[in-house]
Amino acid sequence: MPELEKIGKVLDSKIKALTESGKKKIVDNTASVPSALDQLKLEQNELFTELGKTVYENRKAEEHTEYERIFTEIQNKQQLIEAETNKQQVKCCAKCGFPVTEGAIFCLKCGEKVSDSQEGTAEQCPRCGSYLKANAKFCVKCGEKLQ
Repeated sequence: MPELEKIGKVLDSKIKALTESGKKKIVDNTASVPSALDQLKLEQNELFTELGKTVYENRKAEEHTEYERIFTEIQNKQQLIEAETNKQQVKCCAKCGFPVTEGAIFCLKCGEKVSDSQEGTAEQCPRCGSYLKANAKFCVKCGEKLQ
């Protein structure tokens, strides 16, 4: 009997641990609400997926009429993404160019002290949208040559 009680206690503790981790995952998933910018990027990626499928299907049939509609929608999403990005005016570290959250005292990436006079608007790659370091000549994510 003592062995069965031991097994029961172990099973109870494992079930409790699994239940707690499941609750944490549920709480974590509900806590993250996508921003307007994230939503626009998601919609744009869905359009890219649709474009890829359409290109594949039309390539087999040698049709190209559906492309124009999707290209127009993608361009519209890109304009909305740029407008939303400009609206948010992300601040960045003057030393490394990493985006700095509102009210931060130090940069999370390089540790440089950030003051109001040091903060600037983070530049983004015109091709992929990733944040650029100050005075960068190329994008580290996509390799785009910058001006």
